[in-house]
Amino acid sequence: MVRIKALGVMRDLLGFKEKEIIIDKPRPLREIIDVEKLSALEPERIIILVNHQYANFDTAIKNEDYVAILPVIGGG
Repeated sequence: MVRIKALGVMRDLLGFKEKEIIIDKPRPLREIIDVEKLSALEPERIIILVNHQYANFDTAIKNEDYVAILPVIGGG
């Protein structure tokens, strides 16, 4: 089972806070979530972590992976 957690504005755009799915074989993240829902954001404003390591929408996701999608937060 893949666990996907959306944080901040990503939760609103994707329409879920957390979801768990079972996939039959490794797939790129872009095939698992609706990436089009995030098109309002520039790609460099999105942080993707897979098992606490930086990743992107082309990263292969497999069962037992933990995925976190969050916005870049900045200040100054």
